Amino acid sequence: RVWMCGGSMEQHPCSSVGHIYREFNRFAVDPKLKGVNIGGILDRNDKRVAKAWMDEYSAIFYRFRRLVPGGEGNLTERFAVRERNKCKDFKWYLDNVADVFVPDMTIPHKPPVSDPTHADCLDGGGKLAGEALVQPCHHGQSQE
Repeated sequence: RVWMCGGSMEQHPCSSVGHIYREFNRFAVDPKLKGVNIGGILDRNDKRVAKAWMDEYSAIFYRFRRLVPGGEGNLTERFAVRERNKCKDFKWYLDNVADVFVPDMTIPHKPPVSDPTHADCLDGGGKLAGEALVQPCHHGQSQE
């Protein structure tokens, strides 16, 4: 958003910027948040960013995160920020700022592998390697 809206990021010697990440399981209920499913909140926030800032490239986000579009809430103010600041589109960002590979957007999305009733799905359990598990389908949240 910084670059798209005409800003810049600067690197200065002797400057310090930090962020403290609290350990949590994105796909579990966080006891420190009084039983709130933090994964659902983070997924919603990510969907809001994708819809408000990634334009047609949000399709890549949804394909790879395996989330269902919708439920982002009211984004009127986010779109007003883009218009008010005359922000460039996400394609401009990819062409001029980001040095990343952008997957082919024409490859069709494949839904999770599930039983005929869509009650149980194959799930990697959040791991990149190992045995797949049969678990209840997440229905809109990541099923990896």
